[in-house]
Amino acid sequence: MWKVGFAGGLTAAFVAGAAMAESDAAVRARLAGHAVVYAGPEERAPTQRWSEDGTTVYDTQVPVLGKRRGLWKIDDGEYCSYFGPTEDMRQRNRDWTCWRVSFPDARTVVFTAPPGPWIGPRRSVGRFTR
Repeated sequence: MWKVGFAGGLTAAFVAGAAMAESDAAVRARLAGHAVVYAGPEERAPTQRWSEDGTTVYDTQVPVLGKRRGLWKIDDGEYCSYFGPTEDMRQRNRDWTCWRVSFPDARTVVFTAPPGPWIGPRRSVGRFTR
């Protein structure tokens, strides 16, 4: 199931096939304290690091765009993140974007975003740095 937050606290859910998701604790253990490099030109491949305290940093590797700091959590086996305004970072009522997450092998993580009204599911593939 995919969950997407909308303004006003409404949530839409999308069924994501019959594959069994890993437990929240297992997904959290695979991400917390780790970093990945996403697909892209070698000198400009985006990176992301997840901290144990629930914060994350996504580095675009593009100087004008810089680094995005946010929050992360695991909910029903899905990776959820929030990259909102800094003053909203610790508020309880915020909109999270959730991705189905899978680990096809020990070094790879795949995030699949829910389909939107005009596009199908989007995938981001990352390779763990260690």
